[in-house]
Amino acid sequence: MANESLRDFRSFLADFRGLSSLGLKATAVAPFAGIWLKTGLPLPGLMAGLTSLAEFITVMCLFQAMEKSTNPRLKKGMYVGIWFSAASMLGLLIVFVFLTMVPGSGQDRKVKGFVVQPNVAELINGTYTVADALRDTSYDPEKVWTTWSVKTSEILLQLFWLGTFISLASVLTCFSMLERRRLNARSPEKRVRR
Repeated sequence: MANESLRDFRSFLADFRGLSSLGLKATAVAPFAGIWLKTGLPLPGLMAGLTSLAEFITVMCLFQAMEKSTNPRLKKGMYVGIWFSAASMLGLLIVFVFLTMVPGSGQDRKVKGFVVQPNVAELINGTYTVADALRDTSYDPEKVWTTWSVKTSEILLQLFWLGTFISLASVLTCFSMLERRRLNARSPEKRVRR
């Protein structure tokens, strides 16, 4: 029984076609693009590895949980995943736009905080801005914003990042399972042994 389930899972991973194949390959590679794109993720190499691991675990668990599910249930799971993907991407975009910055040309993106240090807040006026304070501290976010607000921004960025890729992996897994069933129904000689 265990060997049969493992064989089905291997077959599932090897049997991707068209969009599902490209999509799953993209979700596996995309977390590593964050390193080259300099997204501002803290510990980008570690986050890329964790994201890929989380995606693989998601695919594995969904396969086990949904393998015997009906097509309507798989479709429902796919649509729920699409909504989670959209919400996670929107959250990631909001955090990325409002809570990260590029100090200067050619420099890595950094995460900002959202609560200004009390000693910096006293200096802010019509002519001296938070951007000026940031420049004067060599773009060290924790010298301008409170440490807890910078760390909270980092955690939000990481959570939305993980949520986006995990939900995309779940959508593509459900889609691939549906597509596989459709192809197997069309060509009975290629049906996977159950």
